Amino acid sequence: MFARLHTSHRNTSPAQAGNQLQGDPPMLRYLAAAAAIYALATSAVPSNAAGVDCTSMVSANGVSSQVEGSADFERYAGKVPQGLAKRRAIDAWQMTVATRCAGYSSKWWRARAANVECEETAGHTNCTATAKPARKLMSFLQR
Repeated sequence: MFARLHTSHRNTSPAQAGNQLQGDPPMLRYLAAAAAIYALATSAVPSNAAGVDCTSMVSANGVSSQVEGSADFERYAGKVPQGLAKRRAIDAWQMTVATRCAGYSSKWWRARAANVECEETAGHTNCTATAKPARKLMSFLQR
């Protein structure tokens, strides 16, 4: 049976063979799509492509408000949780590192020299999270 299939392809013209590949099972399309995804995923993106120097400190801000009528006040029924601005600053730092620093871990617990400074002014809490992102464990393979 294999010999019969193999010989049938020998007797086809190149144009017919091309048509057979286009109409072949979707396996070829899946392989091509997988190769394209792999190429995009492994392509090196410069770490400072978005204006963030990932080899030094990265900062991000978070804000919460206890002012009546603010979104936080309404959401939490007037009892804005302690540390909400700090949590938002850390979340913003993680998002910044994840989107702009390929090859660096966005995990706050892995960051070096991590620091969060908060300041309360007129019913608002402003926090700034600053840390140096750590390299991903297998980032040396991406070079």
